[in-house]
Order: sequence, then structure tokens, then C-alpha cells
Amino acid sequence: MSGPKRNDGQLGAQVEGYRAWLVRRGYTPGTIRNMLKDIGRVGRWLSSEGLRAEELNEQVLSGFLSAQKAVVTRRFPGPRALVPLLEFLRYSGIAPAASRWRQHLAS
Repeated sequence: MSGPKRNDGQLGAQVEGYRAWLVRRGYTPGTIRNMLKDIGRVGRWLSSEGLRAEELNEQVLSGFLSAQKAVVTRRFPGPRALVPLLEFLRYSGIAPAASRWRQHLAS
């Protein structure tokens, strides 16, 4: 019996590639599970905002973080948690390259 189908919104096509990328970098299974939840949250938010994965950048992620802070949840990603996601999307040629993105997300 399989589990419920994931809804990862605009980033659904990137989930398996992101998982493999995280494994190659030595992330633990628990951390990977949390990071895959994050990609789903970001992807669903992109869909709800009418944005495409190709538009994901620091400003868009800041908007996502602001929206998450406004919603009371048990856990939502912080800026540093999203750095690997943006790095993966840029490595994969999906998100546009930018300079100094780590400093912007960390602020």
C-alpha cells in the first residue's frame, strides 16, 4: 500500500532530483525528509501565488518566509534552511543565478 500522493506544486518535478542531490551531499534521512517537506511548502506557495519555479529567487523566497511567519505552524523553514534548495535549483538550471544570495537569505 502506498502513502498519500504528495502535492509539491510548482516544484513537484524537482523533488526526486533534490532528494538525490541531498543524499550525495551526505544529509541524514531525517534532514532530507524535512527538506523535502520544505520544497513542497515552497512549491505549493509558488502555485498559490501564480509563480513558476523559474521565478524563484531571493526576493520570492523572502515573500514565502513572510507568508509562513504569518501562518501559525509547528515548523516552518528559516532562511538558512532554504539555501540548499535555491542552490540545487540554480545548479539544475531552473532558478536564475544571482550574486550574494547567501547573505540576502541570511538577513
